[in-house]
Amino acid sequence: MVAASLAVGAAILLLALVGLALQSNWLKLARVALAAAGYAAVLVGLLRARQLWDGPAHRLPYWPFAVAGVSGGLVSGVMRPESSVPLVVADVVGAGVLLAGLHWVTVRSWHRVRDAVEGR
Repeated sequence: MVAASLAVGAAILLLALVGLALQSNWLKLARVALAAAGYAAVLVGLLRARQLWDGPAHRLPYWPFAVAGVSGGLVSGVMRPESSVPLVVADVVGAGVLLAGLHWVTVRSWHRVRDAVEGR
């Protein structure tokens, strides 16, 4: 399930990156792409290292998502042209708590949504 959610996220990310490329906003394109790649790499690495990758999605702990979110937020914050400590902290907290938390809740609850749609 995590792989599928990352694939959907990658498709959405690709649309955002195309928009940034059309605006010739290359620095932001690189920042967003590298932050997303960092998030995905850390998340997959942690889940595989802890042998959680193939486990049931509804039992996944929050902490791998939070650590991955913090790493992605750190990459994003450091790559900002006007980077400062408060901006980096905002990126780290925003990605670690909000984005990673939303991803975690979505992955854990997706089976309930799917079952409701399929009438199970």
